[in-house]
Amino acid sequence: MKEHNAMPIWFFVGVILLVYGAIVLTASLHVPTGRTVASLSLKAGMAWGIVMMVFGGILALIFRPWTSTKHALSDKQSCADKQGAEASTEDS
Repeated sequence: MKEHNAMPIWFFVGVILLVYGAIVLTASLHVPTGRTVASLSLKAGMAWGIVMMVFGGILALIFRPWTSTKHALSDKQSCADKQGAEASTEDS
């Protein structure tokens, strides 16, 4: 039977947040300096762009499809199942 490996949706959410964060950050750099957030004189676009990029990077890193603990665990489990099956056939 053919094994179907699905990619986690959170990886794509992370990538989208990374891209949108980069767009917001880049766009905020071109806004005149008169438009700032009241606290700490930060540009709102710059702050949200950085937050989106950090959060998107964390999601993309945690849920990256090319290194999944699920596959490693299923390989260990299948090896244990094979060893258990071999042991049970030797006992009979």
